[in-house]
Amino acid sequence: MTAPLVIIGSGLAGYSVAREWRKLDTTTPLVIITQDSGDFYSKPLLSTAVTQEKTADALAMSTATDMAKTLHAEIITHTAVEKIDLKNKAVHVAEKAIAYSHLVLATGSTPFHLKALEKAKAFSVNSLDHYRAFRAHLKPEHHVAIVGAGLVGTELAHDLSAKGYRVSAVAMENTPLRHFIPEALGKKLQEKLESLGVQYFLNTAVTQVEQHDNQQTLILENGKTIQCDVILSAVGIHAETHLAKAAGLAVSNGIHVNACLQTSDPFVYAVGDCVSQNNEIRHYIAPILHQSRALAKTLTGESTQVAYPVMPVVVKTPSLPISFVLPKVFDREETDNDKILYFYEDKLVGFVVVGEANKERQALVAKLSA
Repeated sequence: MTAPLVIIGSGLAGYSVAREWRKLDTTTPLVIITQDSGDFYSKPLLSTAVTQEKTADALAMSTATDMAKTLHAEIITHTAVEKIDLKNKAVHVAEKAIAYSHLVLATGSTPFHLKALEKAKAFSVNSLDHYRAFRAHLKPEHHVAIVGAGLVGTELAHDLSAKGYRVSAVAMENTPLRHFIPEALGKKLQEKLESLGVQYFLNTAVTQVEQHDNQQTLILENGKTIQCDVILSAVGIHAETHLAKAAGLAVSNGIHVNACLQTSDPFVYAVGDCVSQNNEIRHYIAPILHQSRALAKTLTGESTQVAYPVMPVVVKTPSLPISFVLPKVFDREETDNDKILYFYEDKLVGFVVVGEANKERQALVAKLSA
């Protein structure tokens, strides 16, 4: 009997590989192993679900049972992989070994945890289960404190405040999205979110959290305090690599892969948030789709390198739309109101557009692609 293709992880990356591969191979057995329910959902919708009044169940597009039928797969849910045995080409789960012909690691990412929040009741929203736990706790009258003002923190601040929740946001940076957009545009974003009711505490950090009955108090480095009902931690994510590292695969900031997404073992591949390709991690949806199509071909015998087109990041802040493509290097920038263009040797290599300037996004992408 042919050993199955085994995929560890049932997020968008894992399911996308399975779907693309099934288009090309309809007979080889497929096993998907996941620590959660295996429900299929769109992760980007987590940061806009409150405004849309979506429950966790409503966000789930298909159950694991539905996905198993669609993919002609065995999906093992609520189960952690204990170890990967590269020598014998097997993964160990629940005291049994599952042999594989090829193995795909789609283990995703894990939220960073601040030491100051270790003893606090703090939520993260990095999965459907995370969102379910957060929504079960959230009440209409709650004051939410968000720690972090990056992409997820900013989108959650917009989502919650737009729905009428009282929101405070804490960040060490001096403007929201400081690692992605220039300070001047960050200030415009801050002003827009403040107009929705978000109160910012910038250039400071959380040093301690005190518990008072059903409320918590964040004590900040600058001496200020925030009393809230719910704490959301949004200080970033890192690639989930512990299984790969324990197995002896090459790992640094992510699981090392070549242009075909092959790891340091010829029968093991990796895709999505857990991947480090040329020391770069792409924590977005568009790269996953391109990776999945290429990997499906490779797994069926047609060695295919991943080719990435220009992929702008679109920030989900409807009150002030923001899109950007950040350059790796640039030697000149041009600023025009809500638009910043980056050039290298007089060639456009990146941009940031805010508000009305978003209408130029597709034209700018076309120039970058030329």
